[in-house]
Amino acid sequence: MQQIIKRILRMSNKDANEASNKAIKAGQNAANETSKAIEAVNAANEAGNKVAEAGIENAKEASRKLEQMSKQADKQR
Repeated sequence: MQQIIKRILRMSNKDANEASNKAIKAGQNAANETSKAIEAVNAANEAGNKVAEAGIENAKEASRKLEQMSKQADKQR
């Protein structure tokens, strides 16, 4: 009888360990997926920043050209 109880307890511990290991693995997988998602967001942010910087530079250049055109127009008056 005692051996049967020990066997049942061992089986329960084994099942509990397996469930625990599966939960740990699932947690690790979730952490990895979260990390990948964060990396993707960071990459998108970097790309957005580069586009914004390019837009700012284009606006500055357009402003310089308009200023030059305005000065030329003033000279012609």
